[in-house]
Amino acid sequence: MNTNDFDLPNWQRLRSDFNHQWMKNRLLSALDSLANLLNGKIRAAGYLEDVLSTEVSEWSERGRDLEVLLHDFESEMSPRKLMATPPLCELEADIKAVIAECIHQLWLVRYPVGEWLETARSAYALANQEYERLLKIKTVQFEGRINPEFAVCFDAFRIACRDLSTAIGKFPNQILVI
Repeated sequence: MNTNDFDLPNWQRLRSDFNHQWMKNRLLSALDSLANLLNGKIRAAGYLEDVLSTEVSEWSERGRDLEVLLHDFESEMSPRKLMATPPLCELEADIKAVIAECIHQLWLVRYPVGEWLETARSAYALANQEYERLLKIKTVQFEGRINPEFAVCFDAFRIACRDLSTAIGKFPNQILVI
């Protein structure tokens, strides 16, 4: 996290923590390394179990964080939030409320807010579905060999996670002024 992250509004900080710090830097990096292991490009005893017990096991908890982010996006990143800052906060309450609603509605028309949310929710649903499927499959077969079905499900989960990260990355990193 760089020092400018402390100046970010809470939603943006949480998004950065989820998508950059955890999703990209930890989970996707570990999943890509594990894909190389499953494809025989690298050898690392115990790495499969380590990744599954650390990074992948966090999925459920971090999924709840993502659900909160998606739920809060519209209210937290709407330009109507700017009505709480000077000089706009000095307006009379009833005037401020009307202006806030107008700029929020204009923001919804000017930017694909609904599309961003739908894309991220769909990507999350697919990644979560692949995660649940992955949990039901044995990792190894007889003689300690990787279960081919696990490898296929794992790759589907990895791709779904990458697509989810891309969808989250489409959200603006600052409040967009209309």
